[in-house]
Amino acid sequence: MTFNAANRKDVRRLEKQARLDERSRRETIQSLMGTTQGRQWVHERLTLCHVFASSFSTNAYESAFREGERNVGLQLLNDVMTCPDEYVQMMREANVRDASERAIAERSRSEDPDWGDQVGDTASDEPAGDPDSFAETG
Repeated sequence: MTFNAANRKDVRRLEKQARLDERSRRETIQSLMGTTQGRQWVHERLTLCHVFASSFSTNAYESAFREGERNVGLQLLNDVMTCPDEYVQMMREANVRDASERAIAERSRSEDPDWGDQVGDTASDEPAGDPDSFAETG
């Protein structure tokens, strides 16, 4: 179907369709931001798109590519900001996840003083695995 900008019916039809599309996008974002999993997914996308960090690179092509990703992330952030309470909740949840991950990493480092750098276990000369599973040769 062709569009004639001079025809008022065509203009009104497209304006109505644009309003319906906008309402649909808003409802989709509200639905997504209404769940914990949805907020986590959105936060991961925003992070991957460098919204919360610099997209700078000394390589001009890489920097341009990252800026393209960032532009997509900023468009998503703009849609998310239509749900300000859910945005704040998303950031709180992300901070809790980050703090938990840091605590787990710190705990594992404190339990392993070598931080996993030790190749062999000097406390045992037995091979890894179940010692009974190896058949005696000889």
